This record gives sequence, structure tokens and C-alpha cells, in this order.
Amino acid sequence: MYGLEAHVAAALTGAGVALLVPPLFEGGPLPLPQAVQRLRESGASWRRGKKPIVWAFIMAVCLGGFCTVADDSWTIKLQRQQIPLHSVGGVVYHKSAYYGPIFVGGPQPQRFDVVFDTGSGHLVLPSTMCHSETCRKHRRYRRRSSRTAQDIDYDGTPVQPGQARDQITVAFGTGEVTGVFVEDSVCLDATKFSTSGVAPQEASLLQAKSVKAPNKTVVVESNASATEKTCIRMRTVAATDMSHEPFNSFEFDGVLGLGLPGLSQTPEFNFFNMASSTWPNTTQTFTVFLATSDLEQSDITFCGLQVDHIADGSPKELTWVNVLAPELGYWQVPILSIRAGDTVLSFCQDGSCRAVVDTGTSLLGVPSQAGSVLRSALQHPQGPSGGCQGPGPDLHFDLGNFTVTLRPKDYARLDVADETTEGAQASEASLDCVPMMMLMDLPEPLGPKLFILGEPVLQRYYTGFDSKLKRVGFALAKHATPPGDMPEGILA
Repeated sequence: MYGLEAHVAAALTGAGVALLVPPLFEGGPLPLPQAVQRLRESGASWRRGKKPIVWAFIMAVCLGGFCTVADDSWTIKLQRQQIPLHSVGGVVYHKSAYYGPIFVGGPQPQRFDVVFDTGSGHLVLPSTMCHSETCRKHRRYRRRSSRTAQDIDYDGTPVQPGQARDQITVAFGTGEVTGVFVEDSVCLDATKFSTSGVAPQEASLLQAKSVKAPNKTVVVESNASATEKTCIRMRTVAATDMSHEPFNSFEFDGVLGLGLPGLSQTPEFNFFNMASSTWPNTTQTFTVFLATSDLEQSDITFCGLQVDHIADGSPKELTWVNVLAPELGYWQVPILSIRAGDTVLSFCQDGSCRAVVDTGTSLLGVPSQAGSVLRSALQHPQGPSGGCQGPGPDLHFDLGNFTVTLRPKDYARLDVADETTEGAQASEASLDCVPMMMLMDLPEPLGPKLFILGEPVLQRYYTGFDSKLKRVGFALAKHATPPGDMPEGILA
């Protein structure tokens, strides 16, 4: 990744590149990472109008990841943390993060809770070399406690004790991480199944496409190697500094990037590349289920899918859409057309619209030129019982092989414009339902007609990511409690 020419990537753009944003961001285009942070916060401004799981059956088809036989799969249960953004009428709005455990190093593996992020391509962990308050709030990777670790430069060259070493800064959406490179054993903390017997600021975990150049700095220690059945050896970034946002606000320790190899420094940093090297006869697919309430459990499954997560009446399999420009590293799919209620967006009629499917984004990302049209077409009165759980226009994304459909309960929240008006207090009865969107304008090769399908889509659909065949799969998700029964204001 870092050897590529700097170019902006879906809400995830490179440091030093200007991100064009709508007028709701005073002062015009912003440099990153500030621009991406503002972009992540733009959903609130847009709203103001300013711009118990039962395992019934596991598919007998190995979809990928860490299986060595066709009937094995591994599932990691994910925790959800919600960060309050603001409240209106007593209703609190949240940003959510979904994370689960992995173990790194040996002989005594060290546990870390990580976000499994399709928008980045590296494993990033805080280390004991980082002494900031942000790092100390989390588990820190203790390099000297791992006999399976080896200090390396970015290209894999071993670094001897006392020798200067490469240091690098990776830009994420709302912050950045500076660190050094270590190769070590990384293991899933997963349950195996066999069919033969997801602060007042929103966080972006999307990795930028440019970083500060490596330079020789910090020093640490050495070596060994070991693997287990659910373990691989891969290069990681051991953080020596982590920005306050977003890492201080969340409980997770680090980020495990599940992007395609184009997002990784070298192939040895890419999770799926190293998995396929360890098990060359397997595919590299995982499926993601995001809960809509505390009555169910979010999870990520490697090497299989759980049909219990697929809604009744749907095919018990995924419908696949091929990834476009996989060399860029993002899970990017075509958009043939977009329809908001009865309105077809002419914006996409030239066939150039694309969407990135991203587990690290809370809202829908929308180009600003399409945002005003979508707001006009999707804004509607609240339902008879209040809130946005009632009738209204659906939003459809035609991906070719599959059409993603979001209902008002999936994309809309009450307009809070009047609450922020000086000298006035919002009356919930007077509010309309408006789409929750973040406005963005990205340059080529991803932009300018790029959308981001975040948590609203990932909650409504059980979603698969196939790194070997480079495709994304969808099936309508089955939830313990219908999303429409959730308290109004819950975003994740």
C-alpha cells in the first residue's frame, strides 16, 4: 500500500490529499486526516438539513479462511460498544464498534480485542513502546514476552537488537498510528464448527492510502516461529503512538484489516494472503452478521456461513457480486442504478457509480451531488406512532446480481434541525424523517461517484467477503428482534 501513489480511498483517504466536501464544512476542502474526521461527523449536520443464537446447521461448503477440510468453520463472537453522539427529545444517538478477540505471540499468547475491518489492510496493535494515555487504556503488545516474534523493517529485513529500524505512520479516518514492524504468530480465538457430526465524535477505522515515509528509529528484540491450526504468521504494526481519536473512546485494542492485498504494505502484511500461504488449498472467505439489539450476538465466521443468520424465505446461500478494481484493495462493487422511492437518480445513469462495502462505517456515504436529491426523495413525515419506524420510501441499490433495499427504519432518523435553532426547542411532533448520510466527494480512481455501504446495509444483510474470488455476497439477515422494534435513535 505505502509503495503506491497516494490516492484517496472511500472515506478513507490519504494524508496530504485534499478531500472535497460540501459547504457544511466551513473553509472548503480540508487536508486529511481532518477532512475524513469532518466527513465522519457530517451525518449529524446532514440530519439538520445543512447538508440467544441456536446453531441449527452450518453449510457443508468451505467458503474460506482457516479451513483445512471442507466441513470446518470458525466463528468469533463480536462485542458491540456504542459511543453517544448527541440526544434529541430524550433519545440518544450512537456510533457503534464491533470487535472480537485474537491472540498474538508465544509461548504464552497475548490477547487483544480488535475490530475486523474491511476498510484496512494491516494488523495494528498498541505496544509497550507506547506510553501515552491512549495506549495505556488498552492491552499493549509486549514484544519481549513473545519468543515467536521477529523485529523487521517494512520489507521484512530482520532487525538486530540495538539496530535502528523503520518507523511508519498509518493514517486512519479520524486519527493515526505510528509504529514499527514485527512479524509474529496471530491466532483466532474462535469456536470451531463441523457439519460432519460492528464520544461525541464518530470513529473512522478506514485506512488511508498514504503514510509518512519509513525512517530509522526505535529498537526492540528478536525471534523464533510457531504456528497452530488457526494461526498464521504475518507482519504487524506495533504502535509506538496512537492518536486520541478514535482509539481513546473505544474499548477495542487494535484493528485487524480484512481488506484485499492492495491495501497492505506488502503481501506479508495481508491477512488473507498469509492465510492462503499457510493453507494453499483453501479459499479465503468470511461472513459478517451485525446485531440490531442486545437480544442477539454479532459474529464473524471464517470458512463458512451460518444459515441461522439468513431470513426465512430467503435462499440459504449468498448472492455474489464481483469486486471492481480489486488491485485498489477495497471491497468495491458496481452500482447500476439507485432508486429512492419512485425517483431514479440520473447521477448513476452513466454506469460509473460504485460502492465500497465497509464494516467500519456507521452511515451511508454519499457523493454531495447525489445527497441533495436523495434527501429530497427520502424525507417523509414520521409515522402515526412517532419516529421513523412507519411507512416511507425505500432506498434501492441495484448491484447487478443483487439489489440492496433499505427501509426508512434502516436509513432514517428524526430531523433535529429545530433543536439547534437559537432560542427554540425542537418539538418531536413537528419533525420529519430524514436519511442518515455522510456527504463526500472523492477523486479518481475511486471517485467521484463512490458510495459507502456501512452498518445500515451490514445489519439488514448477512454479508460475505471472498478474498480469493474477489466478490461480495448478500442475503437478507434474520434478527432476533426486528429492527423496527428497536428504540428510536439506535444507529447500530
